[in-house]
Amino acid sequence: DGEGCVEALRANGEAMHYIAEAFRHAKPIGAIGAGATLLHEASLPDDAVPIEDGEVAERAGVVTVTGPTRDLEAFARQFGAAIAAHRHFDRELAAVPA
Repeated sequence: DGEGCVEALRANGEAMHYIAEAFRHAKPIGAIGAGATLLHEASLPDDAVPIEDGEVAERAGVVTVTGPTRDLEAFARQFGAAIAAHRHFDRELAAVPA
């Protein structure tokens, strides 16, 4: 989380490519706060990044939590479950350039 971190990653082409690669290879992806905006900028499909302000949201192994009252324990549980599943082949992968 944090705008400074997001700006640093946004400026790093390898980091942005890595996000797209992780998505394309059906790997779990987690983002907290401002980090969730970075997922939209990494060429992921718009409907691939679930965002529900203040709530943990999950869609096909992409787990986010945003807003000022975010539950990080719930995020950790949900992201842990996404990692345990290893791959998430129920994603639309064709549109991601990786």
